[in-house]
Amino acid sequence: MPVADLVLAEAPAEEDGLTAAKRGKVDQALVEILHLGAAIADLVDEPREPAGDRVDVGCRAGELGGRDGAAVPLDLALQLLLARERRNVLPPSPNELLDERPDLDESGVGLLRREVAHRGNPILRSVHVEAVTIDAFGTLVTLDDPVPRLQAALRRHGAERSREDVARAFAAEVDYYLPRSHEGRDEATLALLRRKCTAVFLAAVGANLDADTFTPDFLDSLVFAVLPGAAEACRTLAEHKLRLAVVSNWDIGLHAHLVELGLDGLLDAVVTSAEAGAPKPEPAIWRLALVRLGSTAEHTAHVGDSKADADGALAAGLRFEPSPLADAAARILA
Repeated sequence: MPVADLVLAEAPAEEDGLTAAKRGKVDQALVEILHLGAAIADLVDEPREPAGDRVDVGCRAGELGGRDGAAVPLDLALQLLLARERRNVLPPSPNELLDERPDLDESGVGLLRREVAHRGNPILRSVHVEAVTIDAFGTLVTLDDPVPRLQAALRRHGAERSREDVARAFAAEVDYYLPRSHEGRDEATLALLRRKCTAVFLAAVGANLDADTFTPDFLDSLVFAVLPGAAEACRTLAEHKLRLAVVSNWDIGLHAHLVELGLDGLLDAVVTSAEAGAPKPEPAIWRLALVRLGSTAEHTAHVGDSKADADGALAAGLRFEPSPLADAAARILA
């Protein structure tokens, strides 16, 4: 089952001190200098820190972590997952004056419409966003509370268990799945991964049931839903001629989930860590997405809710925008 986009990469070092906190204030003198004709020619993307990471749950990989609890039903199992994942979450950067920021590397300058701030070149130029990659779990989709369905499934097999016991067992399955989501790269390996995840759950809940027999029940307990405003944000981005791809720590089962949710028609590509051969924050998943989108890193923004999203996107050369997707889309198009 899917869960958080886990690992991290190193953000580029500050070179020129021109970037300012996103939506923060910039010194008027600096603004006037930036408006001096041909001097504006090359600004490098330096987004701020991410808002958090989520876990993609089920025997299919993704990314659940630390968004506000209100984004997910206040259920014991999911609260356990959120608490675990918040260790990897960074708080959003506050709006600060240019000379008040503790770390200039954490944020970017708001420029013209759909421009990205770039560093590293003495000449300044604007770069327009032409494509957007989107994290799946916690940014595009969420998981409906699986515990009641798992309890009912166990009961059908003669194993009555409390809600707390089932929640703890589900959290154990998540822990097992997280570092292995990319192993479900084809039908055979996906079936094996799902069986192993089910076996971990059954062992944790203390149910002496056959994993092969219970796997369909376990999978049926994992019901995903589109996050509020996410589909509309995708449509808005597409209406502005931006190409869209989902980039997620998930097994290849993600494709079927997006079809079931009616999201596949809004996307130009779907790239999982299983297809890329490595999870976020490894840049490989973004490189594959860029090939499928026909875009370049400097013209692409990534929207996600985890530190792995932010660090990986920056390492791959993309602009990063923290979720919610609707808010990120508004900033990209502003």
